[in-house]
Amino acid sequence: MSGNRYQTVKNGWGSRPNFQHSHGLNMTPEHISEGNAILDGYMRHDNHSSNANTSHSQNAGKAKGGSSGGSAKSGTNAKSGGRT
Repeated sequence: MSGNRYQTVKNGWGSRPNFQHSHGLNMTPEHISEGNAILDGYMRHDNHSSNANTSHSQNAGKAKGGSSGGSAKSGTNAKSGGRT
């Protein structure tokens, strides 16, 4: 298991058997390969999401005249994290 897969499994499921079981897979070589494909998909999604969020937050600050926020807008809902 590669380092990134290991960390993903450890952080999300605690162990490889837990990960495999939660996806309906056994610990056979064929199922391990399927689990690896699932993990690779999770890691691609996480990498894409984190890159998009970084890019979005940097661009959002530029669009608002360089201010990256901190002040609340009127009409926001505090319980929803500022989203209405």
